Amino acid sequence: MCGGGGRPPDRTDEMLAVQREQIAEQKRQYEETRADNQARQEEQKRIATAPSAPPPSATAQAPAAALELPSGGLGIGGAERRRGYGRRRLRTDLKKGSGLQIPKMNNNEVTLTSGVDQNNSYKSDMEQKKGVTVASKYQQGKTTRAPYGDRARANAKVTIPFLYPEDTYGDRGKIEQPHQSMGARGVLNIANKLGINLFPINTGFFKLEIDGLAMIVAEQGPEVKTQLDTALVKVEQQVHNMLETMSFRASMHEAFEQLIVAGNVLLYVNPVGIRVIHLENYTVQRDPMGNISEIIIEEEVSPTVLPEGFLPKDLQGKDTYSKEKTIKIYTCVKYKDGKCIWYQEVKGKPVPNTYGMSPADCSPFIPLRWTQIESEDYGRSFIEQWYGDLTALENLYQSILEASAMLSKVLFMVSPAGTTRPRTLVNAENGSVIQGSANDVTVLQAQGKLNDLSLANNTIDRIENRLSFACLLYTSPSPRDLSTSRMPS
Repeated sequence: MCGGGGRPPDRTDEMLAVQREQIAEQKRQYEETRADNQARQEEQKRIATAPSAPPPSATAQAPAAALELPSGGLGIGGAERRRGYGRRRLRTDLKKGSGLQIPKMNNNEVTLTSGVDQNNSYKSDMEQKKGVTVASKYQQGKTTRAPYGDRARANAKVTIPFLYPEDTYGDRGKIEQPHQSMGARGVLNIANKLGINLFPINTGFFKLEIDGLAMIVAEQGPEVKTQLDTALVKVEQQVHNMLETMSFRASMHEAFEQLIVAGNVLLYVNPVGIRVIHLENYTVQRDPMGNISEIIIEEEVSPTVLPEGFLPKDLQGKDTYSKEKTIKIYTCVKYKDGKCIWYQEVKGKPVPNTYGMSPADCSPFIPLRWTQIESEDYGRSFIEQWYGDLTALENLYQSILEASAMLSKVLFMVSPAGTTRPRTLVNAENGSVIQGSANDVTVLQAQGKLNDLSLANNTIDRIENRLSFACLLYTSPSPRDLSTSRMPS
């Protein structure tokens, strides 16, 4: 007979065994997860209860003023004598036989810059060709920078003019103000949002962590990692305290405004603060990959800050020259073989004790761009993208303001054939009784221009809506806006 009518084998015991194994595996995983969570909570508790950071150092307590020019050093080279120059790179070192080491801070001091070596040993690397001075190279670089400066100046005219004034503007110069405030509102709003999002108030904007691979290589346990995390938390607190003490937010807000309007800005980081150098005061050269190769900065300083005996003998004894006039000083910064080298020059002559060097990735000179364009040394600005709408808005507002001023002028016309005399109307006081006919007097009005102004107002509404979206100023539309379809087109 084919086929089987017998009962299938009983597999209940096997299924129960498999279920027991699954339950045991789940229990084991649960215990491991629970142990990991407890260890993580204890670690976070130890970090949270760590001793508070010491007060900021004397370097951090210095005010964030403009770059000082003390005697014995000038311009940018004057503040670099102190140790701790260039952005500090927090790291851990592996030493033979000692494993992973906790970084130590000398006297609980943290500085913005480190790794500076300032001496004249780099003079040979910075020597220019015979007959070539830093001033002449700066003049050549101005030719390449000129189109970007013209665009930045045009952008400032329709936003905030003093961000990039005319070349003829001085201490007593007059700046023409735009007829609308939409551009200024947009620039300030974007700058504020950048500052709040990149550098939140009362919140850390960066976090230092230990590389997990380094821990594995060093074969260190969780106790060492906890000690390292505690030390890094202290460093974070000190950096935050130092930045707040030197008022770095004001410098960064100025830098954001320059990026939005001009598209370029140069930051100089020194132990006492951050200086913002505008586009009209420096030139920059980049390689095809966009890396910096050379920066030249032009400044005007008083001759009194120069080293004694540096000026020619025929100028040293002239008090009026040293007190009233200024001298142009040029700072040349070069990037070569992973190093950033700089020195200063006055009247084609290098200034003593202004040579310095730092690693290229810790350079105190930080040139920023808003929008990077291939094969261009300078960047493009945000306002340049919306320059057409801003220019149209400026012209429309100017036309409406001028037309409104003309229409608001009141003129009375008296019929020459009437009995009412113009002198009688001019000399009459309020409430006086005069002789004449009301038909002899009319008011001059321009009724036909009201329709033209309404068309201009509608166009302004549409442009302002587009700019509001671009500058993150737009709010939810009102019922009136929805009913009249005034949304951006």
